[in-house]
Amino acid sequence: ERTAGNACGVVISVPDEKSLYIAGDTVWYDGVYNALEKYHPDIVVVNACAAELEGVGRLIMDADDVAEVCNAAPYATVIASHMEAVNHAMLNRKTLKEYLEKHNLHGQVLIPDDGEMMSF
Repeated sequence: ERTAGNACGVVISVPDEKSLYIAGDTVWYDGVYNALEKYHPDIVVVNACAAELEGVGRLIMDADDVAEVCNAAPYATVIASHMEAVNHAMLNRKTLKEYLEKHNLHGQVLIPDDGEMMSF
């Protein structure tokens, strides 16, 4: 599978607060796995609409990638963001929710609505 190239994620950790890993525009690959293993974040935000560009490949995670994050970090709350936000998205909230339910991961993943705020 072709992808767009390098990715960058950010881990935020401060005393007495939940740690946060923002995976950014990436697909599931060793770098994401390594960040999860090294930092054990409490909350993981993944862009998850399976956006892709013709001739370049997938830019961000699809449902299978979200499942990989869940399986690698069963202790974490995963937030699927970037849903229905771009016209080259291939995965919507409803389809991701159905996939997660089918794979018994729906309790671990939050799929916020546009404008929804979350506190942890």
